[in-house]
Amino acid sequence: AERARRGPSMEEVKAKLATLISEKKRSATPDNGASWEQAYLSTFDCLDRLGIGRQTLSEKLKVIHIAGTKGKGSTSAFCESILRHSGCKKTGLFTSPHLVNINERIRLNGAPISDEKFCEYFWQVWRLLEDSCTETQGMPTYFRFLTLMGFYVFVKEEVDAAVIEVGLGGRIDSTNVVDEPVVCGIASLGFDHTELLGDTLAKIAREKAGIFKRGVPAFTLGQEPEAMASLEQCAAERAVEFLRPSRAVGEYGLQAGRGGGLALGIPGDHQAANAGLAVSLCRTFQERAGVPGLAPIVEEDGALSEACARGLELCRWPGRGQIERDNVEDGGAENITFYLDGAHTKESMACCAAWYQGATGRALGSSQGERWLMFNCMRERDPNVLFEPLLGGGGGGRRQPSNPFARSFFVPFVSSTKSLDQNNQSDYKWENSLKRIWDRLAGGSNPSSTPPPPSPPPSSSVCSVQAALSTLRTYARQNNTKQIHVLVTGSLYLVGDLLRILKRIP
Repeated sequence: AERARRGPSMEEVKAKLATLISEKKRSATPDNGASWEQAYLSTFDCLDRLGIGRQTLSEKLKVIHIAGTKGKGSTSAFCESILRHSGCKKTGLFTSPHLVNINERIRLNGAPISDEKFCEYFWQVWRLLEDSCTETQGMPTYFRFLTLMGFYVFVKEEVDAAVIEVGLGGRIDSTNVVDEPVVCGIASLGFDHTELLGDTLAKIAREKAGIFKRGVPAFTLGQEPEAMASLEQCAAERAVEFLRPSRAVGEYGLQAGRGGGLALGIPGDHQAANAGLAVSLCRTFQERAGVPGLAPIVEEDGALSEACARGLELCRWPGRGQIERDNVEDGGAENITFYLDGAHTKESMACCAAWYQGATGRALGSSQGERWLMFNCMRERDPNVLFEPLLGGGGGGRRQPSNPFARSFFVPFVSSTKSLDQNNQSDYKWENSLKRIWDRLAGGSNPSSTPPPPSPPPSSSVCSVQAALSTLRTYARQNNTKQIHVLVTGSLYLVGDLLRILKRIP
């Protein structure tokens, strides 16, 4: 009786969602044997079944749509925060993946929707889709369902602005269903998901530029010439109003009398470019969307408005440049600090390494301490490429390795759709492989190096995040005069697992 009064729980919702999960390994047939193109087209059918077809989306939602390889999530978060602090009464933000709770993917006014609201909208969407299944149109898969739910929530909640982050690619991503967004943005481009997007920057850029729409303005960060040429060609083919490069946020002036400059809420020098792209997108949105009460983003003199600057400073984006102390109240050690960044491409790992070295360099400058590493990545990624920035690599085989870590753990992560209490079924082959590659690179493999480089510091593959954390905490307590600075990176899933253990819920 009590459950009936409460309604279905989040556990029941998660169990239902789990039935939509296909294998994580990406292939050409993601939805019940359909091609990616066919699966994408089925999104429009699902929208119709939900009563929010293309015309309804265009009429009801004012959208900023953002694609990219690196920084699209941060740019999206900056956009939402700028608009909210500039007077937008109700913002919607759709991003992926989530770190700890699935609610994170759908945010209203900067906060994940509540469990109650998530359950309410989930069952509305589920039943509408389930009741309209046919022999040719079934239930969508996991990400497509959550994307549909995000649009459904934003329409029903009547948001004034919807910031939509692309999931993968752009052209046939399930977020690419709005015919008339207010403005589109392309964050930094690089090599990722090449099995689906193509093996050159030009091909990847063409897939990302698939979000461009006729007559809709677009902005991009500075790109490699090959990628930029592809973006420009796609912009011409799709007859966008314009494609312009955005400015770094530091190129804007600040309001007179503002002391201390501008401290972005998401750490890292590379975030200046993402923040600048967000300013360009929000400025155009404010000028064109006609949202009541939304103040100018950039003043007539070219300076950022105070509200915009406040939005940039107060923006928070968990799992990217995040620093957390260990949870002493839950068995943690007070001399451990975690540096969490979900970097998982060559370019983002280079930014992560620079941020971590800078942050720990300042910390270690005034105290005795050590750097430790906790790492994993998806199997389709090349760990050689990801390890190079962490070892101070410049590539080309001419550098000597420089391992800054006293200890390195290669840790299996638990999918964020499952409970950490469940047994991890990993056989650790991947983690053992990561360890071997790390040891080879950290130990030096350049045959011309003289004398031979020293043996690498200890590294190990461990059975779980909890096991790595237990070893780390034991060492920290035995060496309580040392400050231990732990970089957790390679995957947002791994970052999310640690945040759950630390009970730091985004």
